[in-house]
Amino acid sequence: FMSFFSLLKHVFDSLNDHKGDVNKVTEMVQVYLESPECRSSSWFGLHSNWSNLVLSALCYLGCEVGAVSSFDPVPHFVPLVDFRDRIDHWKWLGNKRDSNIELLVLCNHWFTNLNR
Repeated sequence: FMSFFSLLKHVFDSLNDHKGDVNKVTEMVQVYLESPECRSSSWFGLHSNWSNLVLSALCYLGCEVGAVSSFDPVPHFVPLVDFRDRIDHWKWLGNKRDSNIELLVLCNHWFTNLNR
């Protein structure tokens, strides 16, 4: 995967109706992180525990600013995930705005501003 966000997209693509709760998404991310394939990802070594960043990433991708992340997404950003509080699920929206290159740009912005 080109970025952590590409991995998240893959996780949602493998879920029924492209939706799941944060625990399921985190569990699936962890399975990938433990795989030999992951070690060759250019972004893998940039953080010691990507599983702990799943909620922050989802909040960023859903424009849930203030919930976990304290910075705004890139200008003109349209949410790629949606959180449904009533059913406690995140759903990947994407809508052809989620190519690996687009996700890489967003992931770099999120990761660079993560500790603000």
